[in-house]
Amino acid sequence: MTRKFLLLKLSILNLFNFSVAQDVVPIINYSVNNSGQALLSIEAQEGKYYVLTSQHSPSFEWATSVNMGVNGTMIISDPGGSYPIENYTITEYDISTPGDIDGDGIDDLTEYNNMPTDAPINFAQAIDFEDGATSIPDAETFEALATINNVGWAPFLDDQLYVKFGILDRDSPEPKVYFINSNTYTIHGAFFAGIGATVNGDDG
Repeated sequence: MTRKFLLLKLSILNLFNFSVAQDVVPIINYSVNNSGQALLSIEAQEGKYYVLTSQHSPSFEWATSVNMGVNGTMIISDPGGSYPIENYTITEYDISTPGDIDGDGIDDLTEYNNMPTDAPINFAQAIDFEDGATSIPDAETFEALATINNVGWAPFLDDQLYVKFGILDRDSPEPKVYFINSNTYTIHGAFFAGIGATVNGDDG
């Protein structure tokens, strides 16, 4: 893919997402919980959904969560941790005209409603749950994917319930994150072979 084509693709994607976005919503309160996660309060509405974007560095920002609206005050958390309030943007979308945040050609609500098979903020294509998932929306999904498997080369995992994950196209604008069904696969290579993926460079 040439640089010129990639820039054109990203411009079209950004134009599409902008065209369906309704508004940037003011954050009315900010705090950090005991787990170190930012909690952001907004005035929300039913019939809308809200996308939280966090700026990780001056040159990198990422959508971190999609949240269905309710009437009144709504608290949205950053699942990955906390940054200063100025690093966050919350954008409101209308459920009747959903966007496509990850740009994979499937609208946000379709992917949201199909979790864990799909994910609105993950470019990865759906896979069989026997192999893994592209999102972990709840504790039940985590437990279904997780295993306890003591291995000599990773003693920090001993006696821990864990889920492995893998990333394809890690350094591209379209990274694909997979949560591996750790009851099916014990090593990453077997997982990628099982889904027919090609691993390049630092992917894994």
